[in-house]
Amino acid sequence: MRLIDVIVYNSQREEFIDFLNLHSSEYTQYSFFNVDEDKIKFEILTEDNYASLLKSIELFQPLRITILPVEASLPQSTRKEKTSFSSSFYSITKEELVEDVKNASDFSVNFLILLIISSIIAGIGILKNNVAILIGAMVIAPFLGPAIALSLGTTVGDSDLLKRSLKTTFLATFIAFSVSVLWGLLFDVSNISFDPVISFQDIALAIACGIAGVFSLLGNQSSSLVGVTVAAALLPPLFKSGMLMGGGFYKDSVNSLLLYFGNIISLNLSGVITFYLAGIKPSKWWEKERAQKQTVISVLIWSFLLVVLAVIIIVVQQP
Repeated sequence: MRLIDVIVYNSQREEFIDFLNLHSSEYTQYSFFNVDEDKIKFEILTEDNYASLLKSIELFQPLRITILPVEASLPQSTRKEKTSFSSSFYSITKEELVEDVKNASDFSVNFLILLIISSIIAGIGILKNNVAILIGAMVIAPFLGPAIALSLGTTVGDSDLLKRSLKTTFLATFIAFSVSVLWGLLFDVSNISFDPVISFQDIALAIACGIAGVFSLLGNQSSSLVGVTVAAALLPPLFKSGMLMGGGFYKDSVNSLLLYFGNIISLNLSGVITFYLAGIKPSKWWEKERAQKQTVISVLIWSFLLVVLAVIIIVVQQP
């Protein structure tokens, strides 16, 4: 459930009440009170699928909209909410989505600590060839936030989010790679399992991971398991590339690094397309136009890189 606080001018009160009565099937109840002589606040209690109602409220151009999570409300509503196919998984607004992804993609002290710890654990798992340890590294590796942020920033035309995600992705790649090179210099990596030559199955895996990551966020569901899946597509090849580079296995290192960048391309392409098809767009028409241009350009760039990658795969697989 959500509590939507809407502040409008007193002159809009009757019009807004009529609007709420017209959309009574989209919320549980509402109340209102005066904030001061000129403003009035409406408190609207809704179920999780409230994106359509929020878009309609925005047409009034209210002074402020605040969305608050609600743990429980008594007495419980007996109204059965009508949901469409799209709303069955779309239970979070664009604004909430952007804020969540921004927080997850910030290069903070916590992000850095989790990245270094996951890199250390991944190194131990690879050296010991222990899948359980490697999965543990994937659980805490903070790769989901930046990976999804890049796709979301493109779709909604948020240049600040794009810059944050690019910066975090670059720094995370550089740090994890540097730590893994250090592992390769300090330990014997000749016995680790090398990555196979990149194939179309790897691209399909990364595309599936990108779609799963987007759906978990749109459904406002726990992203822990999806984060493990995304990390599975990014952490092992990146870390193996660094370890093999440090150990002097340059050809195999390049192969693993190619796999890593191929997964990034596929993740972002599938993420952009999924966000766009789910209807995640800016509210204002001029922002929509800019975001649509960015989305088209992004899809073309990622698609071109994917085609280049496919050509490389075909050439490499030739006997």
